[in-house]
Amino acid sequence: MSIPSLHRRSVKAITGSIRPSVGRARQPSSTLSFASRFSRRLGGFTRLARGRPDPRLERTVHTAHLPCDRHRRRKDAGSHATICGMGVDEPVRERLVSAGVGLLEEVGAAQLGLRAIAREAGVSHGAPRRYFPTHNALLAAVAVHGFADLSERFAAHESEIPRVRIDRMAGEYIDFAARRPEMFTLMFRHDLLQGSGENLRRTTIPIYRAWADLVAGCVRDRAEERAFGLWTNLHGIAALVANRSVELIAPGIDLDRLVLGTVAQHLSD
Repeated sequence: MSIPSLHRRSVKAITGSIRPSVGRARQPSSTLSFASRFSRRLGGFTRLARGRPDPRLERTVHTAHLPCDRHRRRKDAGSHATICGMGVDEPVRERLVSAGVGLLEEVGAAQLGLRAIAREAGVSHGAPRRYFPTHNALLAAVAVHGFADLSERFAAHESEIPRVRIDRMAGEYIDFAARRPEMFTLMFRHDLLQGSGENLRRTTIPIYRAWADLVAGCVRDRAEERAFGLWTNLHGIAALVANRSVELIAPGIDLDRLVLGTVAQHLSD
């Protein structure tokens, strides 16, 4: 039996019994709509069997992964993840990471779920799993951007003498925690540093080693001990700044003077 014959007989078998006639009540609209849908689908399969693609299927394939209109209309100037800001041609992985960076300070790491990131990036909810096997892997990729920002801040003072450079870097560290508290907290989450797939320790250790080398050039003894002690003190201050505890504990404190005093205390011979 040919495919066209199969098509006609199948449609007739379904629609013939439900076609309204004089003196009989019309069948429910849900039944008619089912028959109509079945007929259209069977027609599409018939065209495929004959070697002619179904235009409805083509439209579905071409538009399935395009962002919906509400994502195109978004005008969030502070977001890295809008379609206008990134461009639809940007690789999906980078779009997801950029969306996470843009959302982080707005909603916080605790609310930075895969669905929220996918929605902000204008991709399907299943897209993140194709690039990041776990939620932590995506968060770690977001944290890498934070370390890149911090490294750029430190690099801006490379031309200064070591002692002045340490003061400037200490100030940048505290300022980063104040301006990007959620990113700062995310960057130093232990569960992300361990086995996230992004190898964050490979990013953090060089930053600390550069710091320790600077301190070694400014002191005559116990360089490693002093470098680590100064770093931990500054990190404690930065953590309190990031979680807004300084305003509660010591609301009138001068942070700049505190930071410079901490540096001087550890580096003085």
